[in-house]
Amino acid sequence: MGAVGCAQAQEQILQDAAGSEPAVSQQEDDALGSAKTAPEPEKKTDWVLPAGGKLTVMMFGMTGAGKSAMGNLLAGCKAFASGDDTASVTNLKSISRHVASDESLIILDSIGLGDTEISQDQVISSIQDVALSAENGVDVMLFVMQMARITDDAIARVIDVMELGFGSQCSPNLYIVVTFASRYLASRPDADAWIERQLDINWRFSYIFELVGRSPTRFIFIDNPPADMGELN
Repeated sequence: MGAVGCAQAQEQILQDAAGSEPAVSQQEDDALGSAKTAPEPEKKTDWVLPAGGKLTVMMFGMTGAGKSAMGNLLAGCKAFASGDDTASVTNLKSISRHVASDESLIILDSIGLGDTEISQDQVISSIQDVALSAENGVDVMLFVMQMARITDDAIARVIDVMELGFGSQCSPNLYIVVTFASRYLASRPDADAWIERQLDINWRFSYIFELVGRSPTRFIFIDNPPADMGELN
């Protein structure tokens, strides 16, 4: 189910990335020809960037939340190293990135929030450096958090990154990715109900909801990645 979750996440990100002006166009079928006597079954189409279009996605999140594995899902291959240690696999000495073969998609990974070996200020500075490394800027920011580890500390850290690292002007580019969330991937009504519950019980979650424009559709729920994608990080 991980690949299915990834496909839905990709479609949602692509559809919303440019705000009111769609950043993508839908692939068109061949000419329909003459009128048919019976309606054709609805065909599923993929959302793709327009010719020459490029999209840069930057991921950040708590160490162990599934950030690198999320990048592998988006890339469709094992592009990022993953692990389950308390220290982030992505470190201060390198910028981890994947560029699609046609250069239409660039995925940037960043050091994990909550890394046990460096300070929060160093982590935020490193994430800023990752964003600045994007030649054409960052189109989409993904904050990745694990369903079972949505703590006050995790929420406070994303608030720090957005307030201290980027500012409110970057909030329209922010999406929240919730991993290990197969139940909510399968049912959007259940996902929306979960969001409402968090709003009732956690004021910090309410702040994140404000960061994403009070839009439930900017919460993306995904399942665990396939086994061949490696352990979550």
